[in-house]
Amino acid sequence: MKNLFKIVLTMAILSFAYTTTFAMTANEMLAGSVTVGMATFSAIMYVSPIIKNMAFTVVLIPDFTVKSAEEKSALSVEELEVYLENKKRFESATLKAEIQTQIADAIKENVDSTTLKALEAKMNTLIEENDHVMLEMKSMNEKMKTESPVGLKALLIEKANDLKALVVKGAGKLSMDIEMKASQVPSDIGNRTDFAQMLGGVSAIPHKRTYLKDRIRVVPTNREYVKYTDQATVVRDAQNVAQCAPMTSTTKLTWTTLDLQTKKVKDFVDICIDMLEDYDFVDGEIRNLLETSVQLKADNGLLLDDGLGANLNGIASYASTFSAINPVANYSLQVPTPTLIDLIVVMGAQIMALGEENFFMADTAYVNPKDYTLMKLLKDQNDNYIGGGSVDPRIFQDVNGRLWIDGTILVIPNPLVPADEAYVFDSMRATIYQRKTATVEFSYENNDNFENDVVTVKVYERLNLLVKNNDANAFMHAPSIAGAITAITKP
Repeated sequence: MKNLFKIVLTMAILSFAYTTTFAMTANEMLAGSVTVGMATFSAIMYVSPIIKNMAFTVVLIPDFTVKSAEEKSALSVEELEVYLENKKRFESATLKAEIQTQIADAIKENVDSTTLKALEAKMNTLIEENDHVMLEMKSMNEKMKTESPVGLKALLIEKANDLKALVVKGAGKLSMDIEMKASQVPSDIGNRTDFAQMLGGVSAIPHKRTYLKDRIRVVPTNREYVKYTDQATVVRDAQNVAQCAPMTSTTKLTWTTLDLQTKKVKDFVDICIDMLEDYDFVDGEIRNLLETSVQLKADNGLLLDDGLGANLNGIASYASTFSAINPVANYSLQVPTPTLIDLIVVMGAQIMALGEENFFMADTAYVNPKDYTLMKLLKDQNDNYIGGGSVDPRIFQDVNGRLWIDGTILVIPNPLVPADEAYVFDSMRATIYQRKTATVEFSYENNDNFENDVVTVKVYERLNLLVKNNDANAFMHAPSIAGAITAITKP
């Protein structure tokens, strides 16, 4: 008996358990007492550590199927009550079975009494919790059955079974007494727009895009001036001479050095510091405003400025004026029934002639968007558009919708070009020298900015357009499309 040790096992089983049994072999039972009741089963026994055959028939776990939210909403109040009780029984039985298994394993492994007491406490806690939950559920159900529902929703819940029967039968009527006490309407909310969905970003007022930097190369520089050398005069005096005969040659070159000064385009605005701190979007909006203001002004200047004073050197300041009677390529009264397409072809031909058919090749034509559209709408005598190639085989539209003339001149609608005007040029003969890209600066030291909590935001850009003197003839301007077309029209 000295090898025996005492194990105290207390087990309690809820009344909703189906069966609970305890069994051990007779020759291994030294002493014991068993008490069975509706809600409790307890056993106090003294067992030998050699016990191997002790076994528990654990609480049977009832069948239970979890229902979806839709299935539960379809249940009546009574059915929902039964469902919740069965769910709790299922969960409790599952947990209890796990604890019983742990106790059985502990007995087989001859664990000490401390471990068994811990398992006993765990079982008792489970029983107490289940008893409490079941009482709460019964109390809640009784309350739902006895209390009068208040409001339309409660009334519909109360009549749920009747409504179901009505739907199944597909006929009949159901009477419900509804007491209307008060109603809520949207106007009860003081200002409903305060609760509106706020969309992100800010919708911008349309503005032009930039054109010149998309077509002419941009080269950075770290100096205010750009200097270059041109040939000033060229004499080529090669001669045919008899063998060993003397000759005199006047072949000679002279050069000149010229320069281009970068110019500044600038804009600024004063902003209250509080405004910048209070509204996150203002900073980005102001930066974008100033940057686009400077970029659009620079783009305008690169095309139309005259180069005088602070003005940029624009294409207009370099371009020659179209003349049908240009001596190097005279097309006066030469073209039968000409159109804008013919005029652009003629201007391109004159540019090539001015480049000695060697140096220049027109690749760009800027026209006003209206003139561009009218050109696209040209038709032949059978009302076929140019898109079909029947009006003029020299023009075609690429996959991006752009119009090309003679396969080399890209026609671009540019709103900076006044209506009834056109610029045709070789973009490779121009360079934009960029001293500073659009630069943003903030300053509090301007007049009384500091004392008035105002900051000045400034954006500026330094650049200029260079067309070398010897390349100026690669640019041509038609100040009147209608007049130019008349000048080349064959009588």
